[in-house]
Amino acid sequence: MTGGPAGQGAGVAVRAPLAGTITQVTVAPGSYVEQGERLFHVIDRSRLWLEARIAESDLAGIGQPTGAWFRVQGYDEVFEIGTNGAARLVAFGGMVDPVSRTVPVVLEFPNPDARLRVGAFVTARVHTGEEQEALAVPRGAIVNDAGTEVVYVQRGGERFERRVVRTGLRDGAQVAIVDGLAPGERVVSRGAYLVHLAAGTPADAGHGHAH
Repeated sequence: MTGGPAGQGAGVAVRAPLAGTITQVTVAPGSYVEQGERLFHVIDRSRLWLEARIAESDLAGIGQPTGAWFRVQGYDEVFEIGTNGAARLVAFGGMVDPVSRTVPVVLEFPNPDARLRVGAFVTARVHTGEEQEALAVPRGAIVNDAGTEVVYVQRGGERFERRVVRTGLRDGAQVAIVDGLAPGERVVSRGAYLVHLAAGTPADAGHGHAH
């Protein structure tokens, strides 16, 4: 591309093969370029790719990925991807990376939020296709107490019991409880960690608000 005298336009119009956003310019005004040289990096943000790395130890529990959910740092939302809709599975790696000992899963999906940026790091969980019937509680009800997962069950009024639970599958904002809870019991779903702090020791009863 070349520039003409001041006040005059000169050069060659360059048309992108797709509609999108220019994220990188690799040439400068007035520079010469060779045929086939990259000039711009253009991306279509209407559809995104999610690349999740699956640990080698978890591969045995995954058949064919059927979707995923993910969270982006700084966002309150949980974004859900299901391959039974507009999303699709692009790739499920067939080789374990020798350094990270992980396998990539790549999903393509319509951009659910214009604020999302290409290249952002996310926390993701991949749907394995496995179904499980179990009690479920909001993710915020689970408290990690020195490596043990616990919830706080309302005993009456403002008194709560610390209960060790065993969790199962996770689906977006919901966590399956395999053991430790009975149907009909109410747990603290918001402010659970504050109740945990107020409880002091496992033998104490915490105070807070159940939701």
